[in-house]
Amino acid sequence: AYLNPQYTNSFTLNHSFRNATFTSLSYSRTNDAQIDMIRQNDTTKIGYQVRENIDYSENFNLNIGLNLPVTKWYRISANINAYTNRFYSKRSSDNINNDSYTMNVWSGHYFTLPKNYVLEITSWYQAPQAYGVFNLSGQYNIGMGVQKQILKQRGQIKLFVRDIFNSSKETVKMWSNGNLILLNRNKWDSRQFGFNFSYRFGS
Repeated sequence: AYLNPQYTNSFTLNHSFRNATFTSLSYSRTNDAQIDMIRQNDTTKIGYQVRENIDYSENFNLNIGLNLPVTKWYRISANINAYTNRFYSKRSSDNINNDSYTMNVWSGHYFTLPKNYVLEITSWYQAPQAYGVFNLSGQYNIGMGVQKQILKQRGQIKLFVRDIFNSSKETVKMWSNGNLILLNRNKWDSRQFGFNFSYRFGS
């Protein structure tokens, strides 16, 4: 079998308010959407992954971004993304109708300390969602860093740790197509320590 090309129609509305709040509303529909499928040979019981077309996928999305100075020493930046995914097909023996109402949220909290130090605390959460024939569990992580301006404010050094609690993991369930149900649990070493140095040239 061969893949048909997929075609997407979409629109987006954007709005900003005083460079502090940013909002967008979007919709997209992809016809002949290409997704990953898990198939099984019922005689040999061997499963395999292939790329196939389905009738369509569609997405509604509301995104809100914030960048707010709360006090002289505390600033918050955040992004809230609420959306729905739908994957639909009546082709061959498949009857796919997998959808979800979900969201992800990212926030950064910045505290200005004496001597040009800035403490940064970030958090991220992804709610459970549908993706193709798969249903993905939620995820979250928390990070922290400290940075300092140097070299007459032209340079910056930063120490950071991502995913402090090493909490990133994912459970994947496959929507059943009659002869196969897939349950997969993934865990990776997501805790990372790092050091950055940057320098700004010119005026």
